[in-house]
Amino acid sequence: MRKKLTIILTIFLLLNILLSAFLIMDFKSFKLPIFDVHLEVLDIQSESVTLEISVEMENTNSFSVAITNLDVDIQTDQENVVGSINVKGGEIPGGEIKTFNTISKINLEDYEAGLITSRIRGDLKIDFLGFLTKTIPMDISITSALDLLFNNVLAPEISIHTEFGDIDSQGVPLNIDLDFRNPNTFSLYINDLDIYTYHDNANETAHVTIEGGPIEPGNVTQFSASVIIGLNTFDYGTLKVSAGGEVGVKIAGFRHFMPFSVEASMEVPRIGEFIFNDEPLDISIMVDFNTVPLGVKTIVVLEIYNPGNVDFYANDMMCFVYKIDGDSKILVGQDEMYSCETNSEKDVCVRTEIIIPYSEFATEGEGQGVPEWFLISIIGELQIGTTNQMLPLEVDGYYIPMIVT
Repeated sequence: MRKKLTIILTIFLLLNILLSAFLIMDFKSFKLPIFDVHLEVLDIQSESVTLEISVEMENTNSFSVAITNLDVDIQTDQENVVGSINVKGGEIPGGEIKTFNTISKINLEDYEAGLITSRIRGDLKIDFLGFLTKTIPMDISITSALDLLFNNVLAPEISIHTEFGDIDSQGVPLNIDLDFRNPNTFSLYINDLDIYTYHDNANETAHVTIEGGPIEPGNVTQFSASVIIGLNTFDYGTLKVSAGGEVGVKIAGFRHFMPFSVEASMEVPRIGEFIFNDEPLDISIMVDFNTVPLGVKTIVVLEIYNPGNVDFYANDMMCFVYKIDGDSKILVGQDEMYSCETNSEKDVCVRTEIIIPYSEFATEGEGQGVPEWFLISIIGELQIGTTNQMLPLEVDGYYIPMIVT
């Protein structure tokens, strides 16, 4: 009997040694589950976001492990905890993958960086043969970008409206309206706007910065500016208006900025469309005839009243004097015209003096003697301000010869 008991104890001891060795080898070969965290956005608000958090665990061991006390902390890279979620754990059989899900609302509290860290903490419980257990504390961090929060953010719809104002000596004001429509269910914010104008896509003609502001969900907000387009811009080509800045969005307290740029082009209008303010250009010619020893001195003064706000300059002005008898038209004198003083700075004045020799009146045949009429013809150009644009000018006036001796 004693011999049988000794044999049984010996066998039990050997089994215990073998089992212990097996357990030691298994514990040494134990591997932590492979973790992966998936975040899916369910709802977006300016101050919070509702996430479905899926913690996927792959048990690469040959035995089951149980996950208990599973907590997920959402942290910024400044280690500020913005959300804590408790996930119901469970058992993961050996060689299998199991996913644990939960839904939570988090607030990122004006966080401006682009990364968050999911810190997973809990206990791994290993159970051998139903009576041998080991508990291992677990603390794993997984860093991910916050781009998923903005996958569904729609850019604002932007349109540009332009209109020219009244011209003055500095140029023509271009009034610019930028309409921003927010198609999202949360607010957007426009930072300062930079508006540029370019002539023929090359030379910057104007720049202005205006203050931005909020764009409420589903609403249209207009930002307006005015720039002065110099008169030289109206010589030729196209005018481009370019606006750029940043659109800000706040989701779950997280602030993110996206650059934007928009532009529009237009043909440069004729400056003549702006200069007269719908008033007529008043032109008058004053002529005096006086006898002098060499002939008849003809004094011609041309005055132009300028109803607009842009100065005119008379260029290359020539005066021609014809004598008219019936169907006969004979040139009897011509000369350049020069600037003269007027009572108003807005007026243009040019004058000249032409001596018509007496021989022009003693010609035999048709047109001899004093004519029925004198035709005064003035031809030249009006320069618009400091531009290179010219308005052609041709003025004729008929006068009965009243020669003062």
